[in-house]
Amino acid sequence: AGYASALQYVSEAKQVHIREKWAWTEDLQLAYKDAERAISRAMGPANKAEEIRIVWMASSAVQFDKTEDCASVASRHPGWPYIGTRGWIGACLACLREVELGCLTFSSDVVSINRVAKSVTLCLTVSKSDPAGRGVKRTFGCRCSRVNGNDRNVCCYCCFESMIDMQESRLGFGQDAEEAKRMPLVGTTSNPGKFVSKNCMVDALQHFATFVKDHVLDAKDLDVEGVSGHSLRRAGIKYYARKGLKFPTIQWLARHSSDATKGYIEEAMEECPDADRRLDEADSFADQVIEMRSKV
Repeated sequence: AGYASALQYVSEAKQVHIREKWAWTEDLQLAYKDAERAISRAMGPANKAEEIRIVWMASSAVQFDKTEDCASVASRHPGWPYIGTRGWIGACLACLREVELGCLTFSSDVVSINRVAKSVTLCLTVSKSDPAGRGVKRTFGCRCSRVNGNDRNVCCYCCFESMIDMQESRLGFGQDAEEAKRMPLVGTTSNPGKFVSKNCMVDALQHFATFVKDHVLDAKDLDVEGVSGHSLRRAGIKYYARKGLKFPTIQWLARHSSDATKGYIEEAMEECPDADRRLDEADSFADQVIEMRSKV
């Protein structure tokens, strides 16, 4: 887990000690504080997952899905996710980590799509320590009629609609079937009913990142080795920041109360000096998010 996780382990050791009804003395508290200071000293900046920009994904979508189709990947990587570019983009826009994407089930209780209203509602986890838990809902509407260019491929509703249709075709039954509650939204390339492991999800994402790097000029400096399960979430947060969404709205979408979200937004602003002008351009998108939020 890396050196930066040491403090978390020490804290967990303290909690276990207290739960076991053992005395937490002043000497132990002093030792704990000493360990906390030693671990935190000169730790340096946190290691951050490499971002695969959503605009890069969108611009390489047609070529990737044509040359790296899921069926052809199955023989080489049977445990990888059966997912196309739209699936990765949808996960970014929903600010999901790879574990959360892998834990989504096919049931309409978890991923509910309204094809008339053109909206999709995700029932998601509150805590990253329990990715299979369901605690909050996020609803996204179709925005394809409001945008042009590559942004037409950047629609959370359409991305999840594509994933649902793909899985329904593979499984042979719809979301309202009783079996759907036990099936993943994204199965493996070899078995639609098998959940994808964390390692296989990250391996497939790094493979996708390599393709993007090789085929998108602006992505030539992409550090594929730095791509991790948090890359999807980071890409989504920074995409929204570049579009001009305000911090509270992004934080609500990301379900993240820590300073990590603020850090991602600061990075996006630094990389995009004219971002302040884009606040005006984001009005219709922000209004749509607020409208969807009020319906949940």
